[in-house]
Amino acid sequence: MSIELANWLHKQNLSFVFRQKKDTTFRKKRQKFQPLSSIEIYPGICSFYPNVKATQKQGFGWFNLAVYWQRKYRGKQDKEAWYLLTNLPDLNTAIKIYSQRFGIEAMFKDYKTGGYNLEASQANPEYY
Repeated sequence: MSIELANWLHKQNLSFVFRQKKDTTFRKKRQKFQPLSSIEIYPGICSFYPNVKATQKQGFGWFNLAVYWQRKYRGKQDKEAWYLLTNLPDLNTAIKIYSQRFGIEAMFKDYKTGGYNLEASQANPEYY
């Protein structure tokens, strides 16, 4: 997700958690920029990096970075780690909030095309 949007949300005093591509660059204070993929991570491991810069553009703040790779669950293994840019204060909160989106996406699919097919129902709000 856009660093510009993250910066704007933060200025509005709104919390956010955005997944970043592994080629996104970041840096800790007094260090050089490096891609997120340079972080050593493997299944079952998570890390939290407070106060990182997530873009080389000028004028953007320092945020937190949560890195999480879920361990094998029910015989399935995620192909890669999550790199989460956030202004939330800790790792567990960032992972919990981001994880909720999967339930929300499944619900939307159910309502749209996965069973209820509400988009094709031709319901009209004028009749309520």
